[in-house]
Amino acid sequence: MDLYVSDKQVVVAFNGCSALFQPGISRVLRESLIGPALTAGVRLASGEVAVIPKPEIEAPELDAVVAAIKELMQEGAEGVFGATGIPKLAPIRAKAGKGTTEALRDDAWALIQAETETEV
Repeated sequence: MDLYVSDKQVVVAFNGCSALFQPGISRVLRESLIGPALTAGVRLASGEVAVIPKPEIEAPELDAVVAAIKELMQEGAEGVFGATGIPKLAPIRAKAGKGTTEALRDDAWALIQAETETEV
């Protein structure tokens, strides 16, 4: 079990749980409070650097991104496409999912462009 310590008095609270840190006194923390405590300046008592794990965000399938872009094109909403004509990432993420990356968007856009060229 890891011990955490702070150099100053700190109260850490998250989701109905809280922990009080007195300066220089180490204590155990429940898992849900570790991230907020580290953000507030609390550190591992052993001197090691604690790392807050980032949650994995799953990337959507390419087909889902293509469908999201086509849907945005049909809606014709303002501000969806940038000056270069490529769709902006935020509106695509809103439809396809937060895991949509620029590379995934670019691949989907290339597929859509290839489809339109063959139709003409």
